[in-house]
Amino acid sequence: MNNDRLETDILITGGTLLTMAPPGLILDNQVIGIRCGKILFVQQGPPPLSVSMTAREVVDASGCIVMPGLVNVHSHLAMTCFRGLADDLPLMTWLNDHIFPAEARFIDQKTVARRTGVSFQIHLAETREEVRLIRERYGRKPVQLLRDLDLLDEDTIAAHCIWLDGEELDLLAAGKVKVAHAPESNMKLGAGVAPVPEMLHLGIDVGLWTDGCASNNDLDLFGEMGMAAKLHKVFTGDPTVLPAEKVVEMATIGGACVLGMADRIGSITPGKEADIILVDIRKPHLTPLYNPFSHLVYAARGADVVTSIIGGRIVMKERRLLQIELAAVMEEVRMIADRIMEAGFHHKAGCL
Repeated sequence: MNNDRLETDILITGGTLLTMAPPGLILDNQVIGIRCGKILFVQQGPPPLSVSMTAREVVDASGCIVMPGLVNVHSHLAMTCFRGLADDLPLMTWLNDHIFPAEARFIDQKTVARRTGVSFQIHLAETREEVRLIRERYGRKPVQLLRDLDLLDEDTIAAHCIWLDGEELDLLAAGKVKVAHAPESNMKLGAGVAPVPEMLHLGIDVGLWTDGCASNNDLDLFGEMGMAAKLHKVFTGDPTVLPAEKVVEMATIGGACVLGMADRIGSITPGKEADIILVDIRKPHLTPLYNPFSHLVYAARGADVVTSIIGGRIVMKERRLLQIELAAVMEEVRMIADRIMEAGFHHKAGCL
């Protein structure tokens, strides 16, 4: 009997798969086929004898959790050059005296975003002072002001959303506004704690983000997952709030929903873009394994990712970057840092 031949670019074999479609599904010893940048198939167990699989490259995921790449829904990439620039300062001092001068530009993208149909992102109710200034200047609460500006719709992503009352949360839910949650940045800057459990209860889509390196120095979305889960447990006094599975959902398919990209990324589903990571769990701090969701949130870190596939291209394999020259990039960033220092934007600890 002639076998059917199934040709792929990449085959991922073995490991423990979290498809995130549905979010809680766990598969073992699966085979994932990737072709032309897309996920061709997801199959548990070996193929039928009548089918032969070939691939340009086979990735052995034994000892790994295989999952969608994490979705960082809001990040200030330019701040990668500001890591450690102005730590331990009040938010407004940090912004006005250090970060804003270093960035030295602002762009109002509201009109462009609406005209092109892309998501519009805005910081909202990040500090008590911001809320006070808006009420003094406009006579409205922050969300009421966005409503009057016709910005409360499903194309708006509101970052932070800390100092909001029940009425404002209802307005966000009614407008289908999405929320970006950055617990580590909020904590480091002393901004406050966003009412994320209440948002989720109202059906608001919430995704995780790291913010920039100037307010979240390690830029590790795994750390963000752990911080989100633990922060809201201690803040509410309820250890059942934001369980690990829900937090992983927020960092994958939930984040994709916030960005309006759930049809393309966020889960390992045939037809979607092949954005996949392998997390090595053969390490002391990840042994033994009872629940992969728990490990990802409470024990894993970014350095445990050994292989990354973006759009069907392997960009990191066995912790080796394949697409960039890391040493050259780091040297360029050091040169930028020298220019920032020469411009006098650096804050020395203890000097206000």
